[in-house]
Amino acid sequence: MSSLLISLASLKGGVGKTTSAIHIAGQLARRERGGVAVVDRDRTRSATSWSRGGNLPFFVGTQDAVMRRAVDFSSLVIDSRGGLENDELLEMAEASDFLLLPTNVEYMSLDAMAQTAEALGEMGTKAFAVLFTMAKPGKRLDTARRVLEELGLPVLAATVRQSDAFKDASEQSVLVRDVRGSKLAKNCWLDYESVTDEIFARMEAKA
Repeated sequence: MSSLLISLASLKGGVGKTTSAIHIAGQLARRERGGVAVVDRDRTRSATSWSRGGNLPFFVGTQDAVMRRAVDFSSLVIDSRGGLENDELLEMAEASDFLLLPTNVEYMSLDAMAQTAEALGEMGTKAFAVLFTMAKPGKRLDTARRVLEELGLPVLAATVRQSDAFKDASEQSVLVRDVRGSKLAKNCWLDYESVTDEIFARMEAKA
């Protein structure tokens, strides 16, 4: 069974949940966290599609497929289905070592996060945080961060930039670090290095 379980959930689609799951798993594989698997629970099976080229340094499969090989994995990253209810988020938080909630600065994304802030507050000492994806430095990002922090939500200092390199990575079935012909690919990969560093720091602080 796994010794590390990181779950990702989003309250609406199109906020980089699968991209984040794939790249956090890539960072875990780079850090030699034992066998790593992404559990694809999303109805769209986007993570599974991303892996079809066979170029990722970890396993991607449905929950049943991963459980059949459970002894092979010590680190799991769950790409949950979109639009979870609050009670489902709470259950996921209880089962996970860390729950990550990707969002962007768009009003609808922030509104969805605000609506569930009260439920998330019930997680108490559980390790969870919001991650801003598709981010561009500036006033909108600063304002969005302040709004969520005023609601009492923990927000990662690390952010993930907006870049077509992630789309290219998906189309090429690779991690963004391996995208051909993109000057920004390395920086995009480093964004997820910072995200993963902060996840571990927050887990240690909660231990």
